Amino acid sequence: MLQAVISGHRHLEARQQNNQANKQSEPVNTSVRTQAVVDSFMRHKQYKGVKEETTRTYKKHLHRFAKQFPVLPLENEIKMD
Repeated sequence: MLQAVISGHRHLEARQQNNQANKQSEPVNTSVRTQAVVDSFMRHKQYKGVKEETTRTYKKHLHRFAKQFPVLPLENEIKMD
């Protein structure tokens, strides 16, 4: 579920970065603020008409997640130990 939100956010970020790159040459971001992804996810769920109890549960768990991981990578990193 969170992966789908990140993917949608990646698409939006990529489009914005392409627009910026056309205007000026700047380094491309490789991460996104977790809170921005959570906010986007919650707006999507509100649009879908999710029940209030479900919204509270999402907020509770995602708040903890965002607090633990304030920044998310835009690309999946495969790490082999």
